[in-house]
Amino acid sequence: MEKLLPEELADRVGRLERECLDLRRANRHMKQFGGLTAVVAVQMTMEGSRHPQIVLTVNRENQVALSLLDSDHRPRIFLGLEPDGSPRLRLQDKDGNSLFQAPMEPNPTLPSLLKP
Repeated sequence: MEKLLPEELADRVGRLERECLDLRRANRHMKQFGGLTAVVAVQMTMEGSRHPQIVLTVNRENQVALSLLDSDHRPRIFLGLEPDGSPRLRLQDKDGNSLFQAPMEPNPTLPSLLKP
């Protein structure tokens, strides 16, 4: 273990405090976003079934997703995190064909969170 000078130690502590503050801010923003998403989802559900919908999904495999469904409840936009934390984005036409997907896959499949 290396010995640190008091100035180096103070710099490290300061950097850790800034990182902690940044994480708290990000956590607060995610909570606000999650709350807003829940409110919008409830409101859209109460308005009837023939409207576009926003669906926020979290499952036991640590997958998180935000999906936009058209008025016929077909997934059109999917933005999510896979269990390993890697992001996934998919845009689909009304027939479920992939218009764009990142990361690119040779044979794109429906994201697992959208499968019935």
